[in-house]
Amino acid sequence: MNISKLYQQFPTTSKPDFKILILAGWLVIFGIIMIMSSSNVIGYQEFNNSFHFVIRHFIYIFLGIIAFLITYIIPHQFFRRFSWLILGGSLFLTGLTHIPGIGITVGGSTRWIGFLGITVQPSEFVKFATLLVTADYLDKFKSTINDNYKTFFILIGIIGFSAAVVLTQPDLGTTMIIGGVFIMQLFIFRLRKEWLLGMLGSAFGVLALSILAMPYQLARVQGFLNPWADKYGKGFHVIQSMIAVGSGGLFGLGFGQSRQKFFYLTQQYTDFIFAIICEELGFVFTILIFILPMTLFYIKCFFVAIRQTNLYSKLLIVGITGWLSFQSVFNIAVAINLAPTKGITLPFISFGGTSIIMALAMTGIIMNASRYQERVL
Repeated sequence: MNISKLYQQFPTTSKPDFKILILAGWLVIFGIIMIMSSSNVIGYQEFNNSFHFVIRHFIYIFLGIIAFLITYIIPHQFFRRFSWLILGGSLFLTGLTHIPGIGITVGGSTRWIGFLGITVQPSEFVKFATLLVTADYLDKFKSTINDNYKTFFILIGIIGFSAAVVLTQPDLGTTMIIGGVFIMQLFIFRLRKEWLLGMLGSAFGVLALSILAMPYQLARVQGFLNPWADKYGKGFHVIQSMIAVGSGGLFGLGFGQSRQKFFYLTQQYTDFIFAIICEELGFVFTILIFILPMTLFYIKCFFVAIRQTNLYSKLLIVGITGWLSFQSVFNIAVAINLAPTKGITLPFISFGGTSIIMALAMTGIIMNASRYQERVL
C-alpha cells in the first residue's frame, strides 16, 4: 500500500485535532489505574498475581495502539472499499462462537473466541462493520432512498440480519447499540420522519420480545425495577453496585480502598468498574477526573463529525461517536440502576481486550477524519 498515493487521492484539508488524542490518552491511563485497583483482589485470589489483569490489559493496549496507528495513518475513506468484506468477516467470526471448542461461554453467553491465548469478542467488529456499510449505502443511494421502499428495506434487511446474528449469542446489549447507532445515522441522514418513527417503534417491539423470550434478560429487568424484592438473587449485582457508588460520598474512600471489590461486586474490573471509581474517588473527583474528560472527548468527536465535507464521512464519524458515547452512558446507567444490566463495558476504562482495541482503533479513525473537516475561522 502506497500511503502517499492514497493521500493524493484523498488530500487533507485541515490539521489533526490532537486534543482528541490527549483526552483519549488520559482515559486509557485512567482505565489502567482503575483496573489495577479494582482487579488486584480477584487477580490474587484466582491467579496468585495481583497484577494479572493489568498485565493482560497492557497487552491489549499495545495491540490497540497498533490499531490506532493503522487507522490514523490510512485515510478513513479507504476503508469504505472493504466495508462489505469487513461485515462478512465479522459475521463469520461471530458465527464461530457457536462452534464447540472455539466459542467461549461466560455468564450464559457465548460471545468470545480464543486465538493464541487472546480472547476476542467478534461482535465488537460487527459494530464497526455495520457503521461502514450503513454510511456507504446511504451515501450511494442518498438521492433515491427516501422515495424507494425497495432500496430502504434492503438496508434494513442487511442491518437486521447482522443484529440478529449477534442476538443469537445471546448479546442483547450489543444488538441494542447496533440498532441505536443505526437509527442515529438515519436521523443525521434525514430519513423520512414516518419511516424513522416506524423503525423506532419496531426496535422497541423487538427489544420487548427479546426480553420476554430470554428468561435471564427478564430477570435482569425485574432486578432493575425492584432489586430489593430479591436482594440475594436478581437484584444482588445492582444493590452491590449502588452500595459502592453510595459509599464513595463526595470525596471517596481513597484510591485502592474499595470494599466492594472484595467479592461483593462481580465484574468489578469490567462491567461495574464505574461503581468502583465512584466508591474510591467519590462524586467530586469522579466528575473532575473522569466524567468531564470523557464528555469533552465525545463533544470533540461530534464536532469532527458535523464538520466533515462529505456525507459518508459524516455518517461514519457520527456512528462511531454514537457507538462509544452510548455505550459509556449505558454502562454508567447500569452502575447507578438507571438501566438493566447488559454486560456492556465502559469504553477506554474497562478491562476487555477487544473493547480497548476497538476504542483505540475508532479514535484513530476520528483523528484521521479531523484532517478532513471544514476549516473553522
